[in-house]
Amino acid sequence: RMEAERLRGRRIAIAVTVAALVVAIGSVIFFYKEGARQAREEAREKALLQAKQENLIFSKRAAADSLLQSGEQQRQIGRYQECLQFFRQALQSYEDLDAVREQISTLIDIGDVLTVTGHLADAESAYKKARETAKEKHSTDLEGKALESLAFFNEQQRRKTEALDYYAQAMQAYQLAGDPEAGGRVLEKLGYEAEKSHLLERAHAFYGNAFKNYTDSGNELGKSRVEEALERVRGWGSLVDLISGKTYDLKGVSVNVGRNVEGVINDISFTNRMISRRHLAIGSNLHIDDLRSRNGTTINARLLRSEERRVGKECRSRWSPY
Repeated sequence: RMEAERLRGRRIAIAVTVAALVVAIGSVIFFYKEGARQAREEAREKALLQAKQENLIFSKRAAADSLLQSGEQQRQIGRYQECLQFFRQALQSYEDLDAVREQISTLIDIGDVLTVTGHLADAESAYKKARETAKEKHSTDLEGKALESLAFFNEQQRRKTEALDYYAQAMQAYQLAGDPEAGGRVLEKLGYEAEKSHLLERAHAFYGNAFKNYTDSGNELGKSRVEEALERVRGWGSLVDLISGKTYDLKGVSVNVGRNVEGVINDISFTNRMISRRHLAIGSNLHIDDLRSRNGTTINARLLRSEERRVGKECRSRWSPY
């Protein structure tokens, strides 16, 4: 009898243990499923929230782009005040969205409109803010664009030194950004300014680098322009003083010949007082123009009239002020 009781107790204990295990396993399965369900719910809610945020950002971005487009339309028809209102609203929206590139481009647009309307101090501030923002955000291509805008602005204000400095900085920014076409454009501009100042060796270097940049970017029109410029600054003729035998190379767009005095500087100067202070100009297109000199100019023993006279490329011409 006692043995039967022990067996019965064991069976009960085993049954209780098995029941406990079943309950435990069931609880684990339940909590696992519940946890998975909650995780799915949370993921779905998070996805919905993200989608709403993305839709909101997209809507704000679309609204900002629409404001910018409206401003551009107003600019094209000359309604600059309305244009500025749209641009400033677009700028505020881009700042809220932290859209850096759009902020910088819009600031440059605002500077352009302010320049046209004569608000020069505000225009310069807009350009400088665009440059500072681009530099802070390490956007070197847009920093180059802002610097180029500042250069052109200073050029319009006849601040040549500042303009050239900004052009040089823009060129460096474009090089860092790997934008050969924009770099070529600035190099071509620097070459042109050097050519105008008769710094022909410097102009040749700028034009040469611009040609390389245009080649790298595949800009055939730019290459063609620079090739013509290189021909000008390399030299396209010579002028010989038949008395002293000295030869002068003819370079640049035009060469002014005369007699230097205080306040009058020519590219080629003679001391003979028969020659006027500004006597004649010889163009790279092989035109010679008497600059209303006192004694006039003869070409190959023929008097040069006030109108231009073209000289053939292979022709050797002798000119005289008497």
